[in-house]
Formats: sequence, structure tokens, C-alpha cells
Amino acid sequence: MSERLKVRLAYQRGFQIVEGSTILAAFENPVEAFKFVRDRGARAWLDWGRTVIASQTGQYDLPRVSCNPQSAAF
Repeated sequence: MSERLKVRLAYQRGFQIVEGSTILAAFENPVEAFKFVRDRGARAWLDWGRTVIASQTGQYDLPRVSCNPQSAAF
């Protein structure tokens, strides 16, 4: 498995986890999608137009982080 998995927003399908051209999983919400990536020890590669993190916009390659669904603000 790749060290980096792509998380993409699939119109009306939720969030997909992709490796190359293969869809590995799909989830209704981003928290579950990122938990899937984290549980595999991979890094998240965001694939949607605008990402805002700490009031800054841009494309980011995030390191593996702990995901707490209760504190996530999505």
C-alpha cells in the first residue's frame, strides 16, 4: 500500500480514498475517511479545490495525525 492515499470529495457519494486509479473505500463523512487513512499508517493527500486550514488556503500534504471525531469541525 502507498505511503500517501488521496482523499477526494466525490459528488453525491461522500469521500473516497484512492490509491492511483483504484478506489479503496468510500465514506459519507470526512472523519471516517481520514480515520481509514490514519489506520493504515498513510498520509492524506487532499484532492479538492480549496482547503482551508487555520484560516490559510492552499493545497497541503498533511502528516499522519490523530483524528478525534468529537472535536473535529467539519
